[in-house]
Amino acid sequence: MAIAADRAGLEELWGDSFEPECERRVYAVDSDRAVQGDAAGWAEGAQRWAEGGATAIVFQPTVDEPSPEQFVRFVAEEVRPMFA
Repeated sequence: MAIAADRAGLEELWGDSFEPECERRVYAVDSDRAVQGDAAGWAEGAQRWAEGGATAIVFQPTVDEPSPEQFVRFVAEEVRPMFA
């Protein structure tokens, strides 16, 4: 599952608890908290998390992602079918 929302959607969803300037979390790519590479690598990471008990997985683009729309399309069209 991938969820995408713009700022207005997030504000509506989270109300007063929405913090647009929240702390940015950075994880080493070799950690078990991040994935990289092709769709197969992303799906493999998602599978590990699911086997570890995750009930929801959200892929978030990096701050410098040039096209959030292409990122969402990549997750929805290439990663999700390999994981489903």
